[in-house]
Amino acid sequence: PPAPQPAKPPAKQDSFFRTMTSTEYQTFAAAMKEGDIARFLGGITTSGNSSFKYLQNVFTTKNPAEQGESLAIYLSERALASFRLPGACRVHGGGFAGTMQAFVPRLYTEAFRQRIDAVMGEGSCMVMHVRPLGATRVDND
Repeated sequence: PPAPQPAKPPAKQDSFFRTMTSTEYQTFAAAMKEGDIARFLGGITTSGNSSFKYLQNVFTTKNPAEQGESLAIYLSERALASFRLPGACRVHGGGFAGTMQAFVPRLYTEAFRQRIDAVMGEGSCMVMHVRPLGATRVDND
């Protein structure tokens, strides 16, 4: 007889997989416009939890034993929780073990980078700065 096949995961249904609602996105956007950092970071966390816990896009089904993204998020959450000022992190970009993004208070940036690099490898944590203008056209003139 043929070998038994592994069970297929349930179809992605709204009742099973939680994603942010349009109201949550509107609240998140309003927090950014109003400069409400605590609410903005809460939105980052909510959205990240949705991606990680419910959509489960921090690993690839081709290699579920590879959990680098999950480990990086765990390390980031631990580091951020140890700081006096709030921060947030989430899976970002490619998803399915792509990359993660952390919002770290400037005061703790180097300590955060060192903690992540100590476990994930030197140079794993890249510090980036976001300019206040956001997306802007740059001409060579």
